Amino acid sequence: MADTEKDQEAEGTEEPLEVPKKSKLPLIIGAVAVVAAGLGAYIALKPGAKEPAEKPKKVAKHVDEEGGTIVALQPFIVNLADEEQVSYLKCTIALELTDKELAVTLEKKTPPVRNAVILYLSSLTLADTRGIQNKQKILSELSTRIGDIIGKDGIHRVYLNEFVIQ
Repeated sequence: MADTEKDQEAEGTEEPLEVPKKSKLPLIIGAVAVVAAGLGAYIALKPGAKEPAEKPKKVAKHVDEEGGTIVALQPFIVNLADEEQVSYLKCTIALELTDKELAVTLEKKTPPVRNAVILYLSSLTLADTRGIQNKQKILSELSTRIGDIIGKDGIHRVYLNEFVIQ
């Protein structure tokens, strides 16, 4: 009888052992969960799905005691015009305006004002930025250039809040 079983095994006529069937239900549930999570993330992160965020403020305003308005502009970072070495200038300025309504005008004309300031500052060399007299000259020129855009008599004074050269 042992020989007969060996013969059947050799011929392959023996019936294969039945493997218990596993349920595919956990696999299906997992796939549905992954798809649902992906869809939820897409809907939550889709542009325009959320309420529009508040616009970032372009200028910070402060009303002076004497009735003038001080407006701080965003920082300016420019390359200086030196050919011998690469130098950067980071400059933050604040404008003291003669009239409160000019703050609205300045906010509307921020791009041309920033353009004028960047063009002027990037034309300076390292030597042009050293010393108190040169800084006063820079402030005077900034006042003139910005005044040309928002109104000649609109700027009372220009302040340097930050002036860093690297």
